Amino acid sequence: MVGADGNHVGRDGQRPVVAAPPLEDPAVRPLARAPEAGDRSPDDLEFRPYERHWEDFPPGTFVRTRGMTVTETHIVNWANLAGDWLPLHVDHHTSAMTPFRSVIAHGPLTIALALGLVIQSGFFGDSVVAWLGLDEVRLPRPVLPGDTIYVHAEVAEQHETSKPHRGRIVLRYDVTNQRGEQVLTFLSGFLMHRLHAATDAAG
Repeated sequence: MVGADGNHVGRDGQRPVVAAPPLEDPAVRPLARAPEAGDRSPDDLEFRPYERHWEDFPPGTFVRTRGMTVTETHIVNWANLAGDWLPLHVDHHTSAMTPFRSVIAHGPLTIALALGLVIQSGFFGDSVVAWLGLDEVRLPRPVLPGDTIYVHAEVAEQHETSKPHRGRIVLRYDVTNQRGEQVLTFLSGFLMHRLHAATDAAG
């Protein structure tokens, strides 16, 4: 039967109830069940950011860090820490007459921030036994208050040591500002824990 509104109705004048399509209908897909903690072992659920070893750093391994904006607070705090109160770092009047037209960050401060950014990224985990020093430090451009620095750090060398449970790497740091301009480069060496002891330890 057809009702006054043109729609089909039953003999009792009521519109028929339309059954929902069965789940096997390809037009209706059941929701996927979210994985539960009970589905996985505790080992799968544990986040282990610190389990890194010398073997995890073959040449070419790299990290790109997030940025850090260098402020006058950084500069003044470093001047307090290091005792470096040269006018080009803390005297706005004098530094305005330099080619930089501004106070600038200390070079060692920029190095420290670059090292820290890589550490904060979790790149090393707990692999580092000792820092072995810096080489080939270059500062082609100054870092000014308000500049944001980013670090690309890449393993340049990986070596055995005389200790079977230790290895060392050399990491190349390339630091750029928010304009993509290079402000600092250097090499840094690290002594690291090995996951597996070397059978032939080198000198």
